[in-house]
Amino acid sequence: MSVSVIVPARNVAGTVVDAVESALTQGPEVLEVLVVDDGSTDRTAVEVTRLAQRDARVRLLRSTERSVGGTRNVGAADTWGSTTTSLR
Repeated sequence: MSVSVIVPARNVAGTVVDAVESALTQGPEVLEVLVVDDGSTDRTAVEVTRLAQRDARVRLLRSTERSVGGTRNVGAADTWGSTTTSLR
């Protein structure tokens, strides 16, 4: 089994690193963590990009859905794992 973790994000630069790192430590089944940035105006994308440079399992997607559900759907449409879950 391989798991894709979707993290909908908007203006969460202060907490996104901890959330992604926590997801990555959940076991070898975690194939990827997709952070879907929904129009952040803070440093969310910068923080996720730094993580992605250190760990190839982290990917940043951009969205303009303006809702948690819509943002989650953007991530779900681009997952590689056999199972998908979301942190929010």
